[in-house]
Amino acid sequence: MNKEEVEEILIMINFGNEEALKMKIYMDGTLCRQGCGGVPVVGIGGMSFTGSALVFEKLMGLLPQEVLNSPVVYEDKQINVPLEYVIAFYGVSKNGQRGEHAEWTKSTGIRFLLDSNTTFSHPLIGLIDHFAVAACEFTNSWYFDVIINAIYEFKSSTLPEQTIITMPKTAEEKNKGFQNYLHLIENSPKKWDVFSFAEDKTYTTKDGTKLMPMFSKDEGKYSFRFLPFTEEKISEAPKKRWKLW
Repeated sequence: MNKEEVEEILIMINFGNEEALKMKIYMDGTLCRQGCGGVPVVGIGGMSFTGSALVFEKLMGLLPQEVLNSPVVYEDKQINVPLEYVIAFYGVSKNGQRGEHAEWTKSTGIRFLLDSNTTFSHPLIGLIDHFAVAACEFTNSWYFDVIINAIYEFKSSTLPEQTIITMPKTAEEKNKGFQNYLHLIENSPKKWDVFSFAEDKTYTTKDGTKLMPMFSKDEGKYSFRFLPFTEEKISEAPKKRWKLW
């Protein structure tokens, strides 16, 4: 399969019975993501029709053609607690669709199904890990807005209108997922700053009230507040306060 034929990228990381990360990135600009690549799981996901191929193009720019030339499937012989890594690539639609409803005629990829205590080593595991981290990094700002929408029902000024949110049914489960999300972001390989994901954004309530985020962290505890937005507050406030430290 040639790089020019790829129109969908699938990334999955599963640990035990938990889905640590599932992402679909399409050339047509559709983004789907649930999770941050670790456990405990977040349980909140989103799908947006962005109309931009930027994330797709960035990821394809990281992909050597050799990966598409030689699919790899490996399973440990004995598995107690499974750890699964998958990146798959799809393309050449036969029904004219380019997103979730496409019927692809070509596919390839890499799958490792390992025991969590495996001694097996392969350079492509490192490639999958790097690819998954990059995919998360490229979509962190968008996924943060998905999380905020699920928890607070506030819509970001940058969240696409065509967005579908999936989440647990109970408030307790949602809040637990939010705490898991914050933990995973803080302990990510690149030590991402969760507050930076909201920089230069406003949020809107269901009744149309525009809000500005005021986030802080004190002694390891996060505080998320949203205050009524006014232009005066923007102009009068010290810049560092609004940059979300």
